Amino acid sequence: MKKDILINILLLCVVLAGLFIIGEAAIRIFVHKGDCTDNGWYTSSNTSLLYELIPNNGELFCGSYTYVNEYGRRDNHNKKEFDQEVFAFVGDSITFGWRINQEETLPSQFEAYYNEVSDEEAVVLNFGVSGYNLEQEVELIKQKVLEYHPSRIFVIYYINDIFPKIDLSKGEQQELEGNFYTQAYSWILFHSRLAHFTKVKLSDMVYKVGALTSPQSDQMNKFYDDENIYWSSFDEQLAELGRVQDETNISIYYVIYPMLTYLYDVHPQESTYDKVSRKAEQYGLRTVPLLDCFRGREAVALRTGVYDVHPNAEAQEIAAQCLVNKIRSYEEE
Repeated sequence: MKKDILINILLLCVVLAGLFIIGEAAIRIFVHKGDCTDNGWYTSSNTSLLYELIPNNGELFCGSYTYVNEYGRRDNHNKKEFDQEVFAFVGDSITFGWRINQEETLPSQFEAYYNEVSDEEAVVLNFGVSGYNLEQEVELIKQKVLEYHPSRIFVIYYINDIFPKIDLSKGEQQELEGNFYTQAYSWILFHSRLAHFTKVKLSDMVYKVGALTSPQSDQMNKFYDDENIYWSSFDEQLAELGRVQDETNISIYYVIYPMLTYLYDVHPQESTYDKVSRKAEQYGLRTVPLLDCFRGREAVALRTGVYDVHPNAEAQEIAAQCLVNKIRSYEEE
């Protein structure tokens, strides 16, 4: 009897393992877009920024057309002086436009919509660099952006801007602190596409019925606690950004771009976004939260992939139009 039970358990394990392999293969073939690396797009000669985009680089990158002009920006304005008013966008992969075409990026769509609805034409420059944190963004503004004499600078905030900058020249990988459960959870999601796909679908259903937290969301929010060393450094960089605005008299907008996880009544990071907005306003920055423009939409439909939370072209169009309308109403007050 015991032998039969063991055999049945073994057979069950074999069947489950087989189903897992089939499911994993199916997800990777039909859903997963494939791993995407930006190696070869960066140079690490700048000791304070740690890495920059390589100028004059253009090709298909991660399935989308990407062009970096001779000034190291991802836009099609291949010069440095302009007759029109100049706006500058600064940020990480959200601003750069991960896995989307050149004309689909947030700065490009902002420029098209702004010039459509405004009386005066503006040139919008894309200084986005994937992986940058707030410290690098502030340094980039001081080193490069100010040379273009922009009338407005839009710093696009994302939830991971609080983390330390990564030194690509050392092959440094960013690892988040956390307990064994959080690390194991993240490891499984990273290595198994089936587990990640299942997590996205189940979490979405659970969230809809009122379970609003997840290990990853809770962990992200903890980095913004007052006593966390990451928050102290982030606070200092916001203050520095405020000083740049005061010294240059350039209007700096701090744009809070929501993570495209769950966009229903309550967002997992909404309290963090509110805290960041209040702190930025404390230093005189003009804050522009975008969450309300996304609220109620299907998050997965706005991503570049099922479990890649980078915004796709539709999401960037929503963000661009929302930003234009918000700053126009902001300046009319």
